[in-house]
Amino acid sequence: MQLFTERHVEKICGQLSCLDRVIITGTIPGICFAEGMTAYLNSQKIRIFDYTKWA
Repeated sequence: MQLFTERHVEKICGQLSCLDRVIITGTIPGICFAEGMTAYLNSQKIRIFDYTKWA
């Protein structure tokens, strides 16, 4: 299983390290509903049944 930072290395410009945790909150409007997420996965050639492996 790859780390998040390894999986998205081409999109990351820098990295902060500290002793505390960082909590990211919010929504991504395009995929915050079932049909939107399904459309995104289809565009990435990921079957909906493979979502758990992808995530």
